[in-house]
Amino acid sequence: MAFIHKYSTISKGDTFNQGIIDTFINFKKETEIIHPNYKESIPGINLRRMSTIVKMGLANTIKCSAINQVDAIVVGTGLGSIHHTELFLSSFINADQSILSPTPFINSVHNTISGEIALHTQNKGYNSTYSQNGLSFEGALLDAMLLTKEGKSVIIGGIDESILILDDILTKMKSKNLFSSGSSFFNLSPNKKYSLAEVSNCIITKEKQLTSLMNTEWNPEEDFIISGSSTCNKSENTNTFNYSKYSGVYMTNSSFGLQLAVEILNSLGINKLDKYKLPSKLKRVIIINHSSKNDVGVIIVKR
Repeated sequence: MAFIHKYSTISKGDTFNQGIIDTFINFKKETEIIHPNYKESIPGINLRRMSTIVKMGLANTIKCSAINQVDAIVVGTGLGSIHHTELFLSSFINADQSILSPTPFINSVHNTISGEIALHTQNKGYNSTYSQNGLSFEGALLDAMLLTKEGKSVIIGGIDESILILDDILTKMKSKNLFSSGSSFFNLSPNKKYSLAEVSNCIITKEKQLTSLMNTEWNPEEDFIISGSSTCNKSENTNTFNYSKYSGVYMTNSSFGLQLAVEILNSLGINKLDKYKLPSKLKRVIIINHSSKNDVGVIIVKR
């Protein structure tokens, strides 16, 4: 059993301070995100040496760590510290066979984020990073759920950043979507007391098997479906609330969808999102992540 006790998101709205639903009206269409004042969470002497993506993940983690003692850190990221990856490759190309500093390479690897989080929170427990493109967060979540079955409290997050070269590539591909940046972290525990919601299941399957899966899982009187795309690949259009409209497109934006699901389950008086009516007997929110034309992730959250 994996119960969510706290969450934190940095996105295109002021979600770090206000949550997702409360900031819907102020979300921006462009890909830039609204950063919080990191000095309020992270000591200034450390901020100077941190990349933006590490600042995001660490600020979210610190906000989530106040509830339970953290035994493990699990991060899902599709592209990792891609800004530093670009810097490393550029230095490699421009070095002209001279000696390279190891620092750009160290900062470019995908587990830099989880490593820095562990370093600055003094966490010496289990630490793992998952990178499976548009299903990176689902992979991390499955691991976190197994850890809670062992009695561990886990910080689990999905995080990705966008850089200019990605926009250039997607523009040349004539994509209608550009990658955004985003970061969502959660405090998962096996303890139900004082929890906000429970992640009852996480499934990775094929798009063609989604219909039969939903026929088995979905109860229209109690379940509300939200969906999004974590990559710029096109999938079948589904008549559901699209969280990608607010999160932007990045490979772990289903983590944004997870916080939205928790907020829906805990919001009093909300019976409609956009044009979609919530069930009067709402008990579960089902998150469908169309990661590509062939793959899909399904996360089921209940109160």
